[in-house]
Amino acid sequence: MAGKGIGRIAEFRWFFSSQTAVQKIVSVCVLVFIPAFIFEHLNFQYFLRWFMFTPTIQGVYQPWGWITHIFLHTGFWHILGNMLWLFFVGTILEDLVGKRHIWWLFILGGVAGALFFQVYYLVSQYGVSNPNSYLLGASGGVSAVVLAAAIFTPRYRVFLFGIIQIELRWIGLMKIVLDVSGSFSGNNLGGYLAHFGGIFFGIFYAQWAIKGHTPKPILQIFNGVVEIFRQIFSFVKRKNPRFSFKNQISNTTNRKNQPNRYHSPSESEVNRLLEKISQVGYNSLTPKEKETLFKASQSNQP
Repeated sequence: MAGKGIGRIAEFRWFFSSQTAVQKIVSVCVLVFIPAFIFEHLNFQYFLRWFMFTPTIQGVYQPWGWITHIFLHTGFWHILGNMLWLFFVGTILEDLVGKRHIWWLFILGGVAGALFFQVYYLVSQYGVSNPNSYLLGASGGVSAVVLAAAIFTPRYRVFLFGIIQIELRWIGLMKIVLDVSGSFSGNNLGGYLAHFGGIFFGIFYAQWAIKGHTPKPILQIFNGVVEIFRQIFSFVKRKNPRFSFKNQISNTTNRKNQPNRYHSPSESEVNRLLEKISQVGYNSLTPKEKETLFKASQSNQP
């Protein structure tokens, strides 16, 4: 019996390790949602509150809530909507920039959403009228991924519902319009603030972190934040070089003089392909150009 149990654990670990970053995030959210849903219906909400983000003084004593709230959801439709957005748009972005960017976009987008919620709680009357406020959900992280994809490759075309062909920039705009209109409804304002935090972070990340145009002071701040999270999360291997919010693709040129059986594409070639994607979309690339971009995006993979 013990052998079977160990075998199943090994199979699960292999299955999980073989997934993409987007698939792993979806899997974690679903695996967390199932017991959380059961606890909620068994009237164990007080237990779940320990893993939500709260802007009140209580939040000082549960700092993990800045991260753990991202993986909790209020119900089936909440998690379904977030995971659909993440799966269809995040998969496209991961194919272009690699899985590390997806992880940091999702996690730090969620943190940015919580930060927006915290600031609004402190500077407005929201905290007075809602003294027991809390935040949960992946909306901030998902919004960051969606807007980063729309900014990074705006003319990439997808089929909406398998029928309507639409560019990612219009999907990003649709996400913004939906969130803005939803915030005016007066329901769940705190949740929509998290959306806006993720939106702003996604735009920033795509424009500067992925494309490598981050101003040095901001770059140093974010590298410090990344180093903190790197120490916390065990999924980042210790033997990997320090991850930097620089252009992951262009970093390959820093190692061009090092022995390597793989020949990384030159920086000028990668920049030319990225410019082409920005102008006419990913589908305009030839098979050889797609292979070149894929090799560049994989060069820093763990």
